[in-house]
Amino acid sequence: RTKGISELFHVYHAEDEIGNALPWPYGDLQGWRWGSNNSSHTSFPNPQVHRQDRYRAAFWHYIRTKTDDTMHYYEDTANLFGMIPLKRLGAGLASVSSSGRPLNLFHFIYTTPPATLTWRVQRAIEAVFYHHPNAKVMLHSNSLPSKGTILDFFTETGYDFGIYKYSFTTLLEESPSVSEIQRGKFVEKLPYLLKQKYWYSHETDFARMLLMEKYGGVYLDTDVHVVKPFTTSLKISLAWQDSNYNEINGAVMIFKKNSKFLNACIRLGVKTLLGNYNPKYWQVYGPALLTKTYKSLEKIINMDEIVLIGDNNLFYPYHYLNVSDCFDPDKKDSPIDPEKTLAIHLHTKMTSDVTKLSQQSVCGPILNEYCIFCDDTY
Repeated sequence: RTKGISELFHVYHAEDEIGNALPWPYGDLQGWRWGSNNSSHTSFPNPQVHRQDRYRAAFWHYIRTKTDDTMHYYEDTANLFGMIPLKRLGAGLASVSSSGRPLNLFHFIYTTPPATLTWRVQRAIEAVFYHHPNAKVMLHSNSLPSKGTILDFFTETGYDFGIYKYSFTTLLEESPSVSEIQRGKFVEKLPYLLKQKYWYSHETDFARMLLMEKYGGVYLDTDVHVVKPFTTSLKISLAWQDSNYNEINGAVMIFKKNSKFLNACIRLGVKTLLGNYNPKYWQVYGPALLTKTYKSLEKIINMDEIVLIGDNNLFYPYHYLNVSDCFDPDKKDSPIDPEKTLAIHLHTKMTSDVTKLSQQSVCGPILNEYCIFCDDTY
């Protein structure tokens, strides 16, 4: 009766192989209440509580997404008796490994309309919660409603997720890297910027630096999929996007608030915006700005004191021109380093035609394993 789920529970054998009694291995249970969150009681939570939470989340997702005529009764009953949002069994139980505690604040930015929100964005957020179940995930967006999208499932199942509006001008006003005169000039130029073809991308590139300067934490593009936990032992802030160390990519950024390197990037970004900004050029910010800032600073200071840049295999094992190989069932060779790679940048711009995964590809098993709502496979 426990086949396939025994790892979710403590297993106690009362006798050894020759019949000798074995002691209870989980401490003194006197005065201990099962399920108690009271810190005065010794707590022995079942192993794999985070997996149990994922199973419960997947079950709720199944109920909410199936069109069976009877399913709404389960949904209505759960809401009637106050069971939603689910109370996660693993809430507050952080996993501590030899590499340190998991980081607990993640950011995404989304600037396009709700109609562009796909399962791939949802899966990217699921991958964060798979590896960091007690993290706070902030999706910064002025285009998405706070409720009424596929992302509602995260809050309904007890994960700390929210959609937050942001003001680009307010972020500039709050930034210690931007002068009052510069802010005034930007406000004057904003109506012009909003009409430009690539401003949505440039805004995302620039806003991520302002948000990270304000909050700190981990920033991820919505097409980045986490494959291993980000922990406190990680000292790298950025990574080169190619093995030749030509450009630094900002699809993954890890910084403390008010980072000196981010301060420098923002100052150069504002100078570009108010000076020789080219609205027809895709790479005004992004890798171009990060790399230009780094290479200008390394001439005058020791960069290891303010920012550490990792090799491309940390976050970008696939070059963006070859990233479609990850979805190709005929491309078996994987550049992913099982020891070093923490995330994969899947470049939606280059792989937007991928709507179905092959389990024979490199990406198929990864995207279908690191999930919360695993009742759906793609």
